[in-house]
Amino acid sequence: MDAANNRAKLPEVVYEPGGERLAALDLWRRIFRETWGARELAWGLLARDLSVRYRQSALGYFWAIAPPIGTTLLFVYLKDESFLKIRDPKHMPYTAYLLFGLTIWQIFMGGLTATTQSLVQAGNLVSKINFPRECLVFASFGGVLCDVLIRAALVTVVFGWYAAHPMPNREPLEVAWTIVFLPLVLAPLMLLTLGLGFLLSLCHALVRDTATALSVALWLLFFLVPIIYPPPRHWPKVLVNDLNPVSAFLTAAHDVTVVGEITRPASFAMACLVAVLVFFLGWRVFRIAQPLLAERV
Repeated sequence: MDAANNRAKLPEVVYEPGGERLAALDLWRRIFRETWGARELAWGLLARDLSVRYRQSALGYFWAIAPPIGTTLLFVYLKDESFLKIRDPKHMPYTAYLLFGLTIWQIFMGGLTATTQSLVQAGNLVSKINFPRECLVFASFGGVLCDVLIRAALVTVVFGWYAAHPMPNREPLEVAWTIVFLPLVLAPLMLLTLGLGFLLSLCHALVRDTATALSVALWLLFFLVPIIYPPPRHWPKVLVNDLNPVSAFLTAAHDVTVVGEITRPASFAMACLVAVLVFFLGWRVFRIAQPLLAERV
């Protein structure tokens, strides 16, 4: 009886078409304010995920760098044995180029995979606690960025090795001073990942096949992005590279690291515009669907 009485006292929330309407700027101010107010929750979720991820693992955070090391060794072997006809990158050794590209690709692939599953994996929180659900998306993406930072340390070591020990018939690897702009180049890639993550997390809450379809799509996209090969230079392959936002960010990151300037500014600018639009569109759709999440997850 007591439980029944307590349930009867709970307030009812009814969402109606004629509810409060805010101007676009005021609406985004509210969204940012509510999300910022829940920052401690997002940080707590991130800390929890990091603490339990490798708790019972014998090798711990080594698994953050094991996949790129294994992939790099495999493709270097295939290239050296002439199984793959891949031309050498112009400004850095192939091993460093491949490891650098895999680290940046992890921002997109790992971030998209984690954010897509964030709502379903936190089903109890979504159904029982009232809080901005985008905290789950941000926290899951933050865990991926921590892994990327670990991989970045490995990339730094490899770059330092090739700078001090140049390959035969090649100059030492030189890092351009424009590398200080690398975080700014990668920021739009993070926005693109988050925007798609907002949308795909909703899809995954409705249809569980979304995660499986995403893994297949990412595997195919991996071979369309200049990670295991330098950016194409001839038509129509160069068009595919320019129309792919991830390729534009990867090429720009390579440019600011070793070239000293962005060689395809128009493609990079278009990719930045797409990333910003996808981010705000995805976040807005996520907010609109937020009242329905509790009954769907």
